[in-house]
Amino acid sequence: MKNDTRIESNESFKRLIQGLTNFVAAVSKLPENADDLFEYRNYRQLKIEPKIYTELSNPTNVQCLKHYISILKGVSNATIEKSFQDEVYVYDDCGEDVAKNICREELRDTVKELKKDAIDFINDILQTHKKLMPKQKPELYFHYTGDPVYLIEMGKVLAKYGMIDNTSYFSEIMQGKKKDKKINWIKPASHLHYFIDGLFENDYFPDKDNKWVITKNSFTINGKPVPENIKSADDTIAKDAQSKIDTIIENLKKQSFSLHGK
Repeated sequence: MKNDTRIESNESFKRLIQGLTNFVAAVSKLPENADDLFEYRNYRQLKIEPKIYTELSNPTNVQCLKHYISILKGVSNATIEKSFQDEVYVYDDCGEDVAKNICREELRDTVKELKKDAIDFINDILQTHKKLMPKQKPELYFHYTGDPVYLIEMGKVLAKYGMIDNTSYFSEIMQGKKKDKKINWIKPASHLHYFIDGLFENDYFPDKDNKWVITKNSFTINGKPVPENIKSADDTIAKDAQSKIDTIIENLKKQSFSLHGK
């Protein structure tokens, strides 16, 4: 079997991959490669050193091992049975026909066990790698837990008051469902600061401790990224703007929007 997957690795990993490559090739080309099958199973004698797992930080190497599992699973037990049914491949010491049939049966059983063992072996490596991988911090977005219909109304009112660009995906962003889009805030940063502070006093918005990270991931200000200092921005704003934001947030808390259409 030709291994077209490029493996970038240390010597330990190269030896492991080479052993598995040869073994998988032998299984996939039974019965003519049956001799190779027993020769190449020596990959099991390789010591799985910790540095082997570092090579799995390369997604190509992980994909290679998964590909080998797929190939091995593709060789069904029925294929193995058929491979040795009509062939004269037997151990040299089998002797008479009856003994040859017994040898064939033993051979088929052995190949099935070797195939299963190889799959388990590769899966164990992949599972251990998964456990050793550093835990990635989850991305932080809004996760509104109320009725989405009120988010739609909220977006319309914010756009009506000239606080955000009119957008059809405001509700999805505020539910954490549209992570590739952002809401463009078109008022000063101080207004956004005041809005976010009030928003996270609402029980429908969890994760208050991360509200500024969530804001950066979900908003822009006049087309530009939300600045790092947004959390310390001055939230002193004109009374008219403050009153509008307060009313919008209060309506969301009450799950009732009466401003739309006025």
